[in-house]
Amino acid sequence: MRVRGYFDVATRRRVTGWARDLDNPDCPVSLVVTVNGAFAGRVLADSFRGDLKKIDGVGRFAFDFRFAEPLPPLGRFDIDIRGELDGTRLKKSPRTVEPAAVFDADMRHAMANVFASFDTDAEAEARLAFLAEQTEAILKAGANLRSELAREARRRMRWRTGQGDDQTPPARPRALVIDDRVPEMERDAGSVAIVSHMQSLARHGYDVSLVAAKPGRTATAACLKDFTVFSSVWYGSVEEVLARHARSFDVVYLHRSNTAFVYAPLVRHYQPSAQVIYAVADLASLRLRRQAEREQRPELAALVRRHAEQELRACQQADAVITHSSVEAALLRRSLRHDKVRVVPFAVSSQPTRTPFASRTGLAFIGGYEHAPNVDAALWLAERIMPEVTRLNPAIRCSLAGSAMPDHVRALANETILPIGAVPDLSTLFGSVRLTVAPLTFGAGIKGKVLESLAAGIPCVCTPIAAEGLGLPEPLSLLVANEPASLAALMVRLHEDEAFNALCAEAGLAYIAERNSHDAVDRALEGVLRAGRVSSLPPAARGAA
Repeated sequence: MRVRGYFDVATRRRVTGWARDLDNPDCPVSLVVTVNGAFAGRVLADSFRGDLKKIDGVGRFAFDFRFAEPLPPLGRFDIDIRGELDGTRLKKSPRTVEPAAVFDADMRHAMANVFASFDTDAEAEARLAFLAEQTEAILKAGANLRSELAREARRRMRWRTGQGDDQTPPARPRALVIDDRVPEMERDAGSVAIVSHMQSLARHGYDVSLVAAKPGRTATAACLKDFTVFSSVWYGSVEEVLARHARSFDVVYLHRSNTAFVYAPLVRHYQPSAQVIYAVADLASLRLRRQAEREQRPELAALVRRHAEQELRACQQADAVITHSSVEAALLRRSLRHDKVRVVPFAVSSQPTRTPFASRTGLAFIGGYEHAPNVDAALWLAERIMPEVTRLNPAIRCSLAGSAMPDHVRALANETILPIGAVPDLSTLFGSVRLTVAPLTFGAGIKGKVLESLAAGIPCVCTPIAAEGLGLPEPLSLLVANEPASLAALMVRLHEDEAFNALCAEAGLAYIAERNSHDAVDRALEGVLRAGRVSSLPPAARGAA
C-alpha cells in the first residue's frame, strides 16, 4: 500500500483533507485521527470533492471528520492523521489548533456549559462573583480603549499640572459633552446648537465624546457619526463614564441647566483639571416667569424661583458660561463675573430656496409643540392675527408645521389655517411659502426656526420675544411687531411686495453668513477654550500663552 494524501483544514469542530491508495485507487483509505497523541476517531476517505475529480475522473477520496464534541476553546491541540493500515502520515500533518483568541461561537458554547453546570448554592455564587469581576474588567478595558489608553491620560495629567520632565502637550485633547438626551436635529434648536458646538470642538482639534443622561437614539444618527457616543451597552450612567475615564478629559461641556446642576460636582471630582463649560440652551426661569405673566398663573412663582436657583448654581460651578442670546448674557452678568459669560452662536447652513417668488404663496409658522410657547403662539396666531390678515387679503393661507401637534391645535383648521404637523424636510416647506411668522408671546433663548427661515432666504415676521437676542439689523428689525394688527400688516406686505420681500431675504442670508457661520462659531468658542487652556497651563507656561 502506498498512501498519498493531504491534511487541508483543522478546526476545533472538524478536520478535512484527502487520501488515496496509489496501489489500489478504487479502495477507500481508512484514516486514524489523534489529538495530542490520544485516539479521536476513524474516518474513511470516500467522499466526493470536485477539485479532486481531475486526478482520476471520479474524485471520491476526500474525508471530513467531525469531532463528537468541539475541542475546548482555551486548549492547544496537535491533530495528527495517518493511514490506519500502514501508519503513513498525510502531508501537512500534524496541524495545530491554537487557543481561541476571539470570543467566537465555540468559546460561548464552552463558557455556557461551565456556568450552567453547578449543584450547590456556593458554586452558583462563585460563578456569579466571577462574572461580576470579569464584567468590571471588560468595562474598564473598554473605557481604557476609548481613552486612548491610560498611559496617555496620565501623561496629559502630568503636563497639565506641570509635573514630570515631559512638557510636550498631548496631540489630541479630549472633550466630553453631557446632555440630558441624545440630540435629534429635527426636534429642537438645542439639538442643533449642541451638535454645532461639538463640530466646532472637533475643528479645534478635540476628540469629542457624548453621553446622554436619558436613553434615546444612538450614534446611528447621521449628525453623530463623527463622534464617540458612550452607549448604555458599556455604561449604566453618566457617572460611570466620568469614573471610568477619570482624569482623561480636558473639557467637559454641560448642556442645559438640569445637566449642569446635577453633574458639575461629579465632573469636579472625576475630572479635576478639566475646563467645565455650562451651555445655556435658554433660561428656563425667564421663560417660565413670562409664561406665568402671560397666562396669569401666580402658582408658577415657586417653579420660577427653583429654576433660577438651579441656573445660578450651575453657573457658579462652571469655569465658563455660554449662551446664544445677548439678552440672556446681559442678565447672567448681573450675578456673574463679566468675562465668565460668553455669547457663542450655533451654526446654521444657508440653503436659499430656488423657487421663485411668483411660484410661492402663503406663510408658515414652524415649531415643536412639546414646547409650551409654540402652542400658545399657534393659538394666538389663529385667533388674533390671521383674522387681521384675512381682512387685508382673504387669499393668504397659513400652514402650522411642527412635531407633536396636539389635537386642539389641529382643531384650528379652517379656510385660512392649515395644520400640517411634522415636516421631515423643511426645505420643501420653505420652497412653497413667501414668509414665515414667529408670534411668540413668551419664551427665552434664540429661536432656531427663525434662523432656519432666514437661512432659506425666507423673511420672518417676529414678535419682540421671537427676535430677542438676535440683534437683527435693518430691514430685518423692521419685521418685528407686538400687536396683531401690526404683525398682520407686515405679513401682508411681505406676501404682496416682491421687492421688499427680496430685500429682506437678502438681508437674512447676509445675517446668517455673518452671525451663524462655522467660522463665527469657531471664533466665539475659541475665546472660551483659550481662557480655559491658559488657566490650566503649568505656571511657567502661562506667561508665554
